[in-house]
Amino acid sequence: MESKPKEVWKRLLESKDINADIDRIFDDQKLRELQAIIGPNARKWSVRRATHSIIGTYVWTRFFFPDRPAGEAEWSRMVRFAEAAERFSREVSGLKRNGNADKRLVIELLDRTQKRETPQEEAIFELSRTSGPNYILAHIQQLVDQLSISARRNASVASGAHEEELRQDYLSKAGWLTETTDKRNVDKFCLNEAIKRLAKFWRIAGGGSFSAGKYYPEQAQFIGSSNQAAHLILREIDPNITQRKIATAIRDHNERS
Repeated sequence: MESKPKEVWKRLLESKDINADIDRIFDDQKLRELQAIIGPNARKWSVRRATHSIIGTYVWTRFFFPDRPAGEAEWSRMVRFAEAAERFSREVSGLKRNGNADKRLVIELLDRTQKRETPQEEAIFELSRTSGPNYILAHIQQLVDQLSISARRNASVASGAHEEELRQDYLSKAGWLTETTDKRNVDKFCLNEAIKRLAKFWRIAGGGSFSAGKYYPEQAQFIGSSNQAAHLILREIDPNITQRKIATAIRDHNERS
């Protein structure tokens, strides 16, 4: 049996270049459709940036909601990760104290990334252009240090503290993750955040009244530029988003504003 393809927003969670992927999904033809809906003042570059912002907001808001409840295995994994990151940082510091080991490592790293075929290789190449040679390894070490600090803060790890107390503290702080989240509320919240972004752009672009639109039963759709624009953008990444849901989100936004 074939596995069900992921919804587009789920694939974007794993994107290596989210704006480039959004451009492939929301291509020039769709962009022209969107410009026509917004009106003559809608510049292509501005509309393109708006699609990045609106879709990006939807994807990131989805990310903040958990896929599964937290548990004790998660706490243990977080502790082990923090410890491993700290060991890595100590090993990097050790390289600097042992002959030319750090220099040899950086030279090999730069040699391997010259082709710049991946975002990671591109990042290393750009770092080599904008910083001194000794900073490259230090920069990577600082990134790992930040991951370690984040993991330890999440796990509330403290030297000499009782492990069971720490574990329970972690689980209580992550309590909102352990509760079953109503999918309808998640869907609504994520859509509301995307609509908030669209509303901000709408004012700048001079798209007219930001309204839910009017429903026409004979056409089975809402007629209204802001509703149609939102649907054109968001249906590309989540087919479950309907014009009716968008209308509700726009009304909610206008009531809060």
